[in-house]
Amino acid sequence: MSSDGNNPLCFNLPALIADLLLLMQAPAQRQHRVLRYSFSPLLAEFFLSGPEEILRQELVHLLGHAIHQSETSAIHLHVEAGTGDRVCFCVRFQQALAADPARNCLCQTLVVCPFSGLDKKKQHHSEDMPRLAGLAHGKHLLIADDNPFNSQVPALLLRKAGARVDLAVNGLEVMALALAQEYDLILMDIRMPEMDGLETARALRELSGKPCATVTIVGMSADFFDNDQQLYLDAGLNDILVKPMDIAQLCRALAHCPAAPVTTHHVPALLDWKRLLLLREQLDRDTYLDFLRDGASAAIENVEELAEQASDFPRLACTAHRLAGLAAALGAERLLAASRDLQQCAKQSDAQAVSKQLAGIRADCAETLALLRQLMR
Repeated sequence: MSSDGNNPLCFNLPALIADLLLLMQAPAQRQHRVLRYSFSPLLAEFFLSGPEEILRQELVHLLGHAIHQSETSAIHLHVEAGTGDRVCFCVRFQQALAADPARNCLCQTLVVCPFSGLDKKKQHHSEDMPRLAGLAHGKHLLIADDNPFNSQVPALLLRKAGARVDLAVNGLEVMALALAQEYDLILMDIRMPEMDGLETARALRELSGKPCATVTIVGMSADFFDNDQQLYLDAGLNDILVKPMDIAQLCRALAHCPAAPVTTHHVPALLDWKRLLLLREQLDRDTYLDFLRDGASAAIENVEELAEQASDFPRLACTAHRLAGLAAALGAERLLAASRDLQQCAKQSDAQAVSKQLAGIRADCAETLALLRQLMR
């Protein structure tokens, strides 16, 4: 927990709340509850002076009561500035009335913090905030975590430091967002559904020629061990940090960003992640996996046919056209572009260009299928 070296009773309020929600996550999940929280902008980077452990115990009791008494899944903790030097903690949840269990009412519980108030020396910025602002200002960042409240404190701090921040909850969303726009930094949880952090990092690094292939990627994990670091670096991460993320951790992550953007030339991506994400949302999991398997098998058959038809240009053009349609359905952008190029070369009866395109298609197909197999696991 961050503290002021001159005052052992001065502690960072956002860091306390982040630690508290991490502590309460397990009991909340057992009761199928989702914890959310928000800060008044005035308190987003403040330090408080007072007995931290007493406040922590009060808030644990407050949230524990809400977890057990709530009739709905959502529990919201809001922290706001009260009158004078006081700070208020409000928990909102739905509770059934004893007299009429069928009816729910919105219950609000307030704790007014009996502290000496905001530390005036720390009121505007902690000592690390100016550095964070210098590193983050004007940058475009993406934070990916399957537990949305884990992203809220870092997103709040980064936005206050002048960064644009987008959020994602799994690797497929990261792929779609990273292909649609350029980011200076991706902060990504290692353990996520659909596509975890390591799979996503490898997939991004595969997108040769795309800006996201060289974007700075920093992993986040609650259970990181030093002997795992090489595994993460080999997957394409620039660094791995331990959650919860505080200002110092965010500064360390941003320090990996290049000083200037890297100029790249356009090469089609292996996969259209936005299309695959849309299909994943529209189809049930079994149908989606069957679609990928059938498409992969058909692609292999078509590439084998192309090799057999190398000197039969009319048939080659037809098969290349069929492969292009299959690639479009799969969202295999690079294979689609290569198939169209081959089709044109076959129509022009250019044997040398056909030979070159066939070699490229075999390589593109192999890379695309390797990536699709990751999605099918």
